[in-house]
Amino acid sequence: MKTRIEHDSLWSLQVPKDVPWGIYTQRVLTTYPQSGVNSVPEILLREYISAKMVYATVNTKHKKIDAKTKKAIHSAVKMLLKMDSEEFMQYFPIGQIQSGGGTSTNMMINEVLANVATKQLGIPYGTYSINSHDHLNASQSSNDTFPGVGKLTVLKLVSALEQQLEKLINTFGTQAKDRKKIQKVGRTHLQDAVIVSLWEEFGAYARTIQKNLNIIKQAKESLLELNFGGTATGSLQNITPALRKDLVAEFTKVYKTKFRQAKSYFEQNSSSSDFARVSQSFVLCANNLIKIGNDMRLLSSGPLAGLGEIQLPSVQPGSSIMPGKVNPSAIEALTMACAAVIGNDQTIHVLTRQSQLQLQQFMPGIVFPLIDSAQTLTQICQMFCTRCIEWIKPNKERIQTLLEWSFAYATDYSEQLWYETVARLVQKALKEKRNLRELLEGEM
Repeated sequence: MKTRIEHDSLWSLQVPKDVPWGIYTQRVLTTYPQSGVNSVPEILLREYISAKMVYATVNTKHKKIDAKTKKAIHSAVKMLLKMDSEEFMQYFPIGQIQSGGGTSTNMMINEVLANVATKQLGIPYGTYSINSHDHLNASQSSNDTFPGVGKLTVLKLVSALEQQLEKLINTFGTQAKDRKKIQKVGRTHLQDAVIVSLWEEFGAYARTIQKNLNIIKQAKESLLELNFGGTATGSLQNITPALRKDLVAEFTKVYKTKFRQAKSYFEQNSSSSDFARVSQSFVLCANNLIKIGNDMRLLSSGPLAGLGEIQLPSVQPGSSIMPGKVNPSAIEALTMACAAVIGNDQTIHVLTRQSQLQLQQFMPGIVFPLIDSAQTLTQICQMFCTRCIEWIKPNKERIQTLLEWSFAYATDYSEQLWYETVARLVQKALKEKRNLRELLEGEM
């Protein structure tokens, strides 16, 4: 393999001649064994290079870089953004296991953009007439750009999740509306309780998800506070208050989203609580999705030897050994996906506590799992809605049979016949395998 020699503050290093990254990225690739295996999420990389274009615009306005350099950076960003996923990811090889602070990701972005921009000027990779530090990192630090880009990325993903949750809410609402007249046994402690309707049961699921959606929307608000311009610690080193203000204004313009300046850049650089809050809102949603999924599995159990009150759609054969068996596979997938979201949250909260002094250095280990959680929840909610909830059918005959032979009627008679009388009749019906309604009517 042909190589080129690049230099940094440590020592010279050979870099493959035709790759668009540089010496910093090459050191990462040779240091961390996960590099190239579990790649930095593509959606974050695309947001990162887009953010560099915003910085180039503002830096030009404040005479940090010249117009020619800005044009070259913008051209490089646009070229990369036009690439399909496979080609794009070949430019960004490092993995999620990397140094703290997001420096590895930021410098990989800087080197790739510097080299691509330079090559567009007809100059080979590795010459850096457009420099990865002086031009691409002007007015910046990994410490403010990585969490800032993390917020841009998660905001986009949360918007997609909100859409899927809305669809799920509407689907539960439709299921409830279509089953208003179907009465059934309600259960508490998994025992017969009082009469409910499928409308009430499914309406409760719709309301549960709606409350989770509201919580996610509230948590998302914290992501609108950007710390772009916080540089290394939150101080005004290498930046001015006017440039900070213009950064927020330019991001607001480009993203068509009303962003806010950080109230404390020191807090934003040293804390990851905004991300932890969003993660916790995901967990609350995941908990309820697991609960609803468990209800669906119970209600559909059988189909002959269980409750069998509802019929789930068959999405795949359920067994490699038992012919004809069908499992609640979509709900099992839902449960495992939600468990992964809960696991990611544990990672996020452990690392949130690990911040010291002026930097949350474990930001990559927080942002990457949060991105995964947002994508996982969105995908699994879409599947749960379209491959399960939309196709649920009530087994009316089974529902009526279970209701008729249950003790759900007992409470309705307790005020007329008194509690003790009804309790005695319930025990009599259970012992003699009699119909409780007939016994109750006989006492009237």
